[in-house]
Amino acid sequence: ARHGAPLAKEVVESGALPLLKLCLKEPSATLRRITLSCLGCIGQHNTDLASALVREGLLPEVLPCLRHRDAVLRRQACRALAVSAQHLDELGWFKQEATAD
Repeated sequence: ARHGAPLAKEVVESGALPLLKLCLKEPSATLRRITLSCLGCIGQHNTDLASALVREGLLPEVLPCLRHRDAVLRRQACRALAVSAQHLDELGWFKQEATAD
């Protein structure tokens, strides 16, 4: 997914997102770091790919990683959220979420 939007789109269309969501629930910090890196690489490309992460419910699953004791894992979680957020802001997603609460 890091190579470009077409490859990231292929990863999403292959049905990998539910499996990545499961990986975030595993106890292995190494597996979660790799998963977060992958999510960041997918979400960085465009609005459609960032929206796919939202539709699959992956971004809320990333939030607990921000409190983990592993600094690299926390950094990967921040990156995954930040690169996705830049595209979600273009959609007005944050305004929609704020008015929903």
